[in-house]
Amino acid sequence: MKLVYLTTCFGTPSHTFIRREIRELRKQGHGVSLFGVRQDTACADDAKDLVDETTYLYPIAPVATFLANVKYLITKPGKYFKGIGIALSSKNGSLKRRLKVLYHLMVAARFASQFEREDVTHIHAHFLNVSSSIAMFASLLSNAPYSVTVHSAGERDLPHVDALASKLREAKNLLMISQFNIDYYSDVHPCQDKSKVVRCGMVMDQFIKREFVPPHNPLKVLAVGRFVEKKGFKYLVDAADILAQRGVELDVEILGSGPLHDDVKAQISTLKMQDIVKLPGHAPMSEVQSKMLAADVVVVPSVTSESGEMEGIPVVLMEAMASGVPVIGTAHSGIPELVRDDTGVLVPEKDATALADALQAFKADKAKIDKARALIDDQFNIEKVVQQRLKIFQS
Repeated sequence: MKLVYLTTCFGTPSHTFIRREIRELRKQGHGVSLFGVRQDTACADDAKDLVDETTYLYPIAPVATFLANVKYLITKPGKYFKGIGIALSSKNGSLKRRLKVLYHLMVAARFASQFEREDVTHIHAHFLNVSSSIAMFASLLSNAPYSVTVHSAGERDLPHVDALASKLREAKNLLMISQFNIDYYSDVHPCQDKSKVVRCGMVMDQFIKREFVPPHNPLKVLAVGRFVEKKGFKYLVDAADILAQRGVELDVEILGSGPLHDDVKAQISTLKMQDIVKLPGHAPMSEVQSKMLAADVVVVPSVTSESGEMEGIPVVLMEAMASGVPVIGTAHSGIPELVRDDTGVLVPEKDATALADALQAFKADKAKIDKARALIDDQFNIEKVVQQRLKIFQS
């Protein structure tokens, strides 16, 4: 089997789960060729080797792209015109967005031509963005089937997700990270029969479960992620403010960077919470792990954004549970499939008071911590996850 992995960029700091998959596939003796849409300006510490070996679609090679399209127009006119039909009939609501999908067909032709030369037998994309558009059309033209790992729900109306129903329909298999995703996307296009829950993989040896420790006073709270709306960090700040008014002491750190960083910083300043809630900025993976092991609880306050965008299952949640650190999460997307009564604490999303109540009532529970680690080892162990993926790819 000649396997291609295709995504926007393998160096994106938050794409640790993709890099783990690639390395484990190779460890188990399977070759994986890497193709990216464009190179990210931010490259994670553990990604340089993968970024350097990736073949990128952009910037466009005009001559090679033109010749690839002429080749398929002549040699596979039925396939090529089917691609045009998929692009122009996609339910995107505007001619501009349909033309954008048509453009994806044209630029995908160069990848398809290379896949044919290299006898690629399976194409796997991560995310339902432009990556899966390219994979869908490259699959159509090269005859190599494609599958997609679907991470986040709520993408039905997002501006960066085009031809959604077509991608679901044309994929050979859909690897959903949660049952929630299967239910959500089956409403977009019936796809239960080709969908399977396959979690994001964790290298369990990298997350040694810490010894049980009683909570500090004040309680040390950690949150990690990009400063975007769906992370819900503003509700954590509001919860900390509620507890401050109740006379409950907290020590909160939110690690990360992103477009809403300054908004959260301004919120903290307005509430005069600078001594309680700190924003150290982006941290390398080693520092995140160190701070996680020193925290009393990791909070994942995810929410559905105003545009409908949702989380998948946040990586920080899996890492905390694997490390033996208690978690508080929200009843959002696939999170309740991990954070249950016996593995953590779950609160409603966008409810700062409920989050404050959970933090005030927090007690470290060894039985929950042990159960959480066991759940991650059972469902997210990278060796098991890669075996699940291979079985699907080889089918």
